[in-house]
Formats: sequence, C-alpha cells, structure tokens
Amino acid sequence: MELYEGDEYGTITGFDYVYDANGNRILNDAGTQYKITDTRVPIGNASPDFLAAFNTDLIYKNFRISALVDTKWGGDIYCGTYVISLQTGQSPETLIERDGGGLPYTDPDGITRNVGVILEGVYEDGTPNDKVVNYLYKYLPNAGGWGNLSALRAYWKTPG
Repeated sequence: MELYEGDEYGTITGFDYVYDANGNRILNDAGTQYKITDTRVPIGNASPDFLAAFNTDLIYKNFRISALVDTKWGGDIYCGTYVISLQTGQSPETLIERDGGGLPYTDPDGITRNVGVILEGVYEDGTPNDKVVNYLYKYLPNAGGWGNLSALRAYWKTPG
C-alpha cells in the first residue's frame, strides 16, 4: 500500500493489466502474457465499506458475561499466498490442465498433450486471442502482476 496526497487511506497500488476500450486484457503477440502498466497504479482499497460493533454485558450478583460482536464488510485484499500457490502449481485450480483436462497443445519437441489453454483477451488491434499455449502461461507470468520486473527494479532502484 502507498499513500499519496489526495488518495484514500488504504489504497493498494501495483502493476495492473492494460485494457482495451471494452475492458478486455491486452496480450503480447505470442498470446502468452498480458501486457501490464509501466508504473504502479491504484488497483484497490483495503479500507472496509462498513464497520459495526455491538457490546453487551449481563451482570447478575457477582457473575458477569460480556459479548462483543465486531464486523467489517468490504475492502480489497491481495493474497500473495494464493498467487504463489497458482504460480507453483500448488493450487487445486491448476490441476485441470496439469492432469490433461486442457486443450490439445503440441510442445516444441512435437509431443501433443491436453495441457493447453487460450488466455482470455485481445491483441493490440482488438482481435480476440485464439492461440493455444501451455497452461503454465496461465499462471506463471500472468497471476499476481509480477511480470514487470524491469519496472519493479526501477521503482526500488535496484540493479538489473
């Protein structure tokens, strides 16, 4: 999270996908990776939309019972554990293609297996993506927004 003058408290910033005018994510020419912003942008807000609390005490002679109900509704989160589980194949979501439930995909060695996917999105010219790629592209570079390493290095001013 970062806070700049004029921003709401709790603003979550990060690299976001690049979208076309219709809200579709834009892919690179190979159909393997979504394009992402060059700079960090607001992508959510962790502050809850609604807060409430209720407290009650029951006292009888020397015996006391107290109860507190506290609730927070709304607000965005970024779950790094979930992203890493996708990228490392530990999430159950990755089992479908990994277990052969994907589209037919022929690897560079000429072996065809049902481990392919077509990433949802369009190319720069608006053409819908129709390229079948290995399911790894669905998770490794595209889950979690870690694909812009050069921008991250510049942001943190670390050598490449």
